[in-house]
Amino acid sequence: MLLQLVLLFGLLTAAESLDCFSCGVFLTAPSQECRGSPLNVTCHPDNLGCVKITAPNTDGTFYVEKRCAEKEDDLDGGCSKITIRGLIGEHCFTAYAM
Repeated sequence: MLLQLVLLFGLLTAAESLDCFSCGVFLTAPSQECRGSPLNVTCHPDNLGCVKITAPNTDGTFYVEKRCAEKEDDLDGGCSKITIRGLIGEHCFTAYAM
């Protein structure tokens, strides 16, 4: 029983430290996912949430960006259409890791 409580507390603590997954910016990714393994990053000091921006390029590749949210981002939650680098894409915000 004590071991279960310790494991539960450890998992809850670890979950609180997962702020966002970041993969930087890929201008020509083969899919709408990050290339390679995204990194778990903390978003201190603001902890506004996480942003994922994707847009299809004309050559069939994708613009992909995953990062911590900034004050200039649309922080209303959910996804919205945006124009980035002349492309029509999607900006998604969440207060949880994505």
